[in-house]
Amino acid sequence: MTSGDSNLNNNNQEIKVNRLRKILSWGILTDILIIIFIFLFALGSRGLLISFLGNYSLVGPDAYLMFKYFESLVFNHTVNSFTYNLNYPLPFYLYNKDLVSYLAFLAYLMFQNFGNQIIALLNILQIHPASNIILWLAADFTNAYVPAIASVIFYFLAKNILKDRYLALFSSMIFAINPFLTTRLILFDTELGAIIFLVLSLYLIIKYFNGKPENNRYKKLFLILYSIISLIIFYKTSLLLNPDLYLTIELFMFFFILLLLYPIFRGSRAYYLTLLIFTTALTRKGWGGWIIIPIVFGLTLLIRYFYDRDYKDVYFYLPYIGFTGILDNLLTPGSLGIGLFLSYHNLFLELSMILIFLYEIFKDNKILERITENRIFIIKRYIKDDKLLKKATIFLLIFIISLPFLIDKLITSFLYNPFTYSRMGSTIAEFQPTTADIIWVYLDK
Repeated sequence: MTSGDSNLNNNNQEIKVNRLRKILSWGILTDILIIIFIFLFALGSRGLLISFLGNYSLVGPDAYLMFKYFESLVFNHTVNSFTYNLNYPLPFYLYNKDLVSYLAFLAYLMFQNFGNQIIALLNILQIHPASNIILWLAADFTNAYVPAIASVIFYFLAKNILKDRYLALFSSMIFAINPFLTTRLILFDTELGAIIFLVLSLYLIIKYFNGKPENNRYKKLFLILYSIISLIIFYKTSLLLNPDLYLTIELFMFFFILLLLYPIFRGSRAYYLTLLIFTTALTRKGWGGWIIIPIVFGLTLLIRYFYDRDYKDVYFYLPYIGFTGILDNLLTPGSLGIGLFLSYHNLFLELSMILIFLYEIFKDNKILERITENRIFIIKRYIKDDKLLKKATIFLLIFIISLPFLIDKLITSFLYNPFTYSRMGSTIAEFQPTTADIIWVYLDK
């Protein structure tokens, strides 16, 4: 063996040792211990309810409908095998918002295979389940283990924002016991099914802002094709008879396959946006309040627009409109899906993209310069920076052009008559319409 080969072997061994040291570093071990603590803390605090919830102890029609979905999954492997109005007293069915039922089915499988171990863990936490029927025990346990996972994800979300693991730990503990969240996440309702992917979506948005642009054209092409092909498969599946089970499985598959590619795309903003497509769709599969994600993201991008922060790669996220549109039955054969792009929850994101696109086109345009140089231009009195002035001008022009649409939607449809069938003008509880006329129409049928 030559001295060169010997040095190479020594270098390889040193690299392996350094990797092992990095893996076993105090920071990573601390994070692992914190994750275990948060999970047990959240599981224990939410799990205390299991000691008081016996069989047939759910609250409200939504929870029992979700349980019926879960029961149908267990015995029939579908959620379309029973008549809705025999199990739900309201004429507005929570169809396609049943992710909590699938998470309960996962709990059912866990109890079937590891029931004794789970019961032993609960007993260590001084939790003694009151249910003695596995179906109800699985449903009650879903109220505990799902928020526990969400609390762990919230730790990473808080850590990315606060840049301090101990402040993040404290924040996740508050998240785990927050009474405002607890009242909705212990009812086996739709919010419970969405909370994991809602928090994960917000975490991915933060990762996107802190990430780096993807410069590898092949990686960018792969991510674009992955989302488009997934959307095509998803659309084709939605045309099948009773597609709910297949659609749910596909969403999880698309998400986890992409998640496995994290080592390849680590730190890539385009990758985080592509992941965000599927976490948004999974949140929609669980809860009507999924619109929080595009609204928050869109408003944040609008702020970044005025502060001159780059977000030109946000187009990687656009396929989410297709996935959520399919779940909302707005993208069907023979439909152009125009309503998707005029939905309230998509407007902020679309506006942020239009603004950055128009700015890149008109930033050196003579017409825009003449407008901004005009002495009677009011905005010029308050904005001295030329670049910011041009951006504000484009925003003002778009606002003026869209003013008739805004007046029609916000004033005529919402402020004038808040009890309408539209999402923004209906009740908080799953945005269900409240007018007696609509109810009577359904009853007449």
